[in-house]
Amino acid sequence: MDILHRMKATLLAFNETLCALILNSKVISYLKFTCKKNLWLSRQCKMVALIVISTSFSLLVKAQVKNEQILDSLLDKSSEWLDVQIDSAESIALEAVSLAEKLDDHNKRLLAIERLGQVELRRGNFSACQSYIDEIFDACAQRECDPIVLALGHNTLGGFYYRTGDMLQAGEQFMSAVDFYNASGDSLKAVSMKLNVATVLLNTGGKEKAFDLLVNIVGDDISTPEIKARAYNNMGLIKSSQSKLSEAIAFFEKAIALSDDQPLLMTQLQLNLAIAYEESERYNEALKSYEKLEDFYSASGDVRLLNKVKIGIANCYAALGQGSQALKYLAEAEETIVDKETQILDYIDVLEVKHQVYAKMGDFSKAYTTIDDYYRLLIHNQHKGSRERFMELQTQYETEQKEMENEQLKIKNELQNDVIASQRNLLLTVAFGLLLFIVLSVYIYRQSKIKDKLNKELSERNHKIELLHRELRHRVNNNLAFISSLMQIQSRRLKNTEAIEALYESESRVRAMSLLHRKLQLDADDSTDISLKDYLKEVVSHLEQSFPFDRQPPEIILTSDEVMIDAESAIRIGLIVNELVTNAFKHAFTEQSDGLIKIKVDDLKGEKILLSYRDNGSGLPADFEIDKSDSMGVKLIQSLANLLNAKPKFMSDQGTVFELEISPTPVY
Repeated sequence: MDILHRMKATLLAFNETLCALILNSKVISYLKFTCKKNLWLSRQCKMVALIVISTSFSLLVKAQVKNEQILDSLLDKSSEWLDVQIDSAESIALEAVSLAEKLDDHNKRLLAIERLGQVELRRGNFSACQSYIDEIFDACAQRECDPIVLALGHNTLGGFYYRTGDMLQAGEQFMSAVDFYNASGDSLKAVSMKLNVATVLLNTGGKEKAFDLLVNIVGDDISTPEIKARAYNNMGLIKSSQSKLSEAIAFFEKAIALSDDQPLLMTQLQLNLAIAYEESERYNEALKSYEKLEDFYSASGDVRLLNKVKIGIANCYAALGQGSQALKYLAEAEETIVDKETQILDYIDVLEVKHQVYAKMGDFSKAYTTIDDYYRLLIHNQHKGSRERFMELQTQYETEQKEMENEQLKIKNELQNDVIASQRNLLLTVAFGLLLFIVLSVYIYRQSKIKDKLNKELSERNHKIELLHRELRHRVNNNLAFISSLMQIQSRRLKNTEAIEALYESESRVRAMSLLHRKLQLDADDSTDISLKDYLKEVVSHLEQSFPFDRQPPEIILTSDEVMIDAESAIRIGLIVNELVTNAFKHAFTEQSDGLIKIKVDDLKGEKILLSYRDNGSGLPADFEIDKSDSMGVKLIQSLANLLNAKPKFMSDQGTVFELEISPTPVY
């Protein structure tokens, strides 16, 4: 029994790892052998074997659990270090791959490989990144994987395509990641992944689709405040790019309300909001937002963004007529520029705003001096960039030259040590070089031929499209002219006055559209923008010539700024003028012979167009209300105004007055 106690004590004193590895094999085998040789010890052997097996099994379970915890920790740490220290992230991920292979954990091994793919993606090694992701998909094709693994793989591959500019593939991969996250039950990650899809849509021109997707993200009950805030921020940026600043501001404000516990996101949102306020000329509100950011960036030490904020504040003060305050902030921004040689672009920005401030203050001498410094530094920076590039190329050339000299010296030494081996290597190198040169020459020649063929096909296709556009305009113009002629012929055969008038009004509208298509057909540059002034002159001239008068016709005076506008908006404005003048011809001058119509188009600082109409006729009925009028002409004017994103105004002032403010970007 003493022997048994000593064996038990010895076994319990072993290291956990040794017990787990040794007791299950060698010790237990030895005990079985001893029990067989010494039958009188069989009872005691059973007891010792039970102790050994129980202890080793417990230690194995503990070791297994501990290793799994270590593996989970390694996977978490590798993700955390991706944005901090890329080399450390790679080392941790490699360790996780090794441990997962020892534990035969298929899914966690693939998760660790996905981390390696992320490492290479951030380094810009796209081929290595794709190799890791291909390994994941190949492994999942042979053996079932956790949906999370596939979701992460598609996400990384989407990032790869996004970085390489293939937006179509990037969008498909991100959508696949959304599907696999949903399959795994991680709906929150799926919603977050949709933000990536929206970003791809923005980069491919699909702003409307991106906006709809962001609306769905915001409306999803599972979305966190941070996800909603980022979605609102993107929605605000979309509206800003469309010059819909009031809507953009509303979205930025919603995002800010959800970002109290996200200081970095909050500052980004405040900056976007301040810029939107400034662009919409809400300078006092912009100042409040900029001042909040000023304290933050002063504390963080981010000089670049602090300068941007101070310049924004200076712009606002200048717009509010507070030139001295604007100059104060510009001076503070200039003080933060320690080295004007290395921070020359920041200094150029300061000089540009300073010039504008001096000009608004009327100090043209300083304004001239400032703009002179601005252009001098701008030119200097361009020359400096050229010089730096030249020096960089010269250094690169010298380095390569030195490397070539070292390589030549190395080859020379090798030739001296082993002439025969060097000759053989030289021959192999020359042969390989010639073969490579031939292959590259053939490849470049074929690529050149393919490129020439594609360019020729593209040129021919563009020419065909251009001819089709011209033919379409010609046919539309001819068809409209034909319809107009049919209406004129039909009107001559009618006897009913109301029918003749209705037919004339319709013919007049068709002629207004025909005039615009004729102008587009005659334009040599195939532009879709036309001169609104010239077009309205033709519309008015046609009305004067075609309307039947039995008395002195009214005089029409048309004045207009030079405004270039798209064809769709022009035809809507032309139809409105057509309706106003036709109605005046019919009803306004029944009791007078000195009729006068004034039509005016004003360009309001390039932001809006003001269409004004005035006549000295009988004016509007006393009970006239535009929304209750059953006149077809009035309803048509309302519909056309809505298409132009404008609201018509009718007034009576010694005749009829009509005004319409038109945005440069109509709503279709």
